[in-house]
Amino acid sequence: MSITIFSQDKQKKQDSNLEETTEHASENISNNTFLEEKTLDDFNSDTNISTERTDDSLPPAEIIKETLNLENELKETSEAEIRNNINKANSLSHTIKQERSTRKNLVSFAPKPIRAKFDSQMKDETIILMLRQHPITQLGKVLIIIIGIFFPIFLLTTHILEFLQLNYKIAAIIGWFLLLSGFTLETFLNWYFHVFFITDRRVIDVDFESMIYKDVSTAKLENIQDVSFITTGTLASLVDYGTVFLQTAGSQARIEFETVPHPAKVVKIINELIAQTRRGTYQKRRMG
Repeated sequence: MSITIFSQDKQKKQDSNLEETTEHASENISNNTFLEEKTLDDFNSDTNISTERTDDSLPPAEIIKETLNLENELKETSEAEIRNNINKANSLSHTIKQERSTRKNLVSFAPKPIRAKFDSQMKDETIILMLRQHPITQLGKVLIIIIGIFFPIFLLTTHILEFLQLNYKIAAIIGWFLLLSGFTLETFLNWYFHVFFITDRRVIDVDFESMIYKDVSTAKLENIQDVSFITTGTLASLVDYGTVFLQTAGSQARIEFETVPHPAKVVKIINELIAQTRRGTYQKRRMG
């Protein structure tokens, strides 16, 4: 009888332990499920946050407005700098003051050029006048180019190339126009890059010889001792172009601005700049 009671008590303890084990397992499963749900919710929350941040990173109207304002400020700064340069040029030369500023680059006489710059230009250096050779001095080369354009037509109409086959005729005409294009490009580059600058500090003579060589001569205004010009020929007198000579005290004894427009006006502008420079130098020495 006692053995039976002991067996029943043992069976009850086993059943109780089994129930506790089952309850612990259920709690662990529910906890894991809760953690998984929480992790999933956190992931979704992070995803929503990142999505919201991505949406916030897109440029709203305020950012676009700030960008436009910045562009306007840069434009206003550039325009203010242009106005300052023009006012500075006007204060240095009475002759330049009477001239209108120039926005075009394909000109031979450009007072107060707005878009012109050169390699060795200093930060506060203002270009007063930019010069190139007068376009009429290129008239001979322009006539050669025009004649060269119509020359193949002349050869074809006069049957001079009749002894050649059609393929050779086409090749000869293509080769001719390639040579003519090279001559035209060289003519334009030599005129465009053969340029003279007169600034508030110095004069610069850029002699463009080829794509790989150019000769640059400079002279400070205070070192220029004499300025003169010469006009030769009826055409030069009618069209008003000539060569300006600058006698300097530096290593470059003389600088020449060849066949530039309005040589008398150029000499007058340079003399006014020299006078202003010497006056400013004298005042600095007196104050010092």
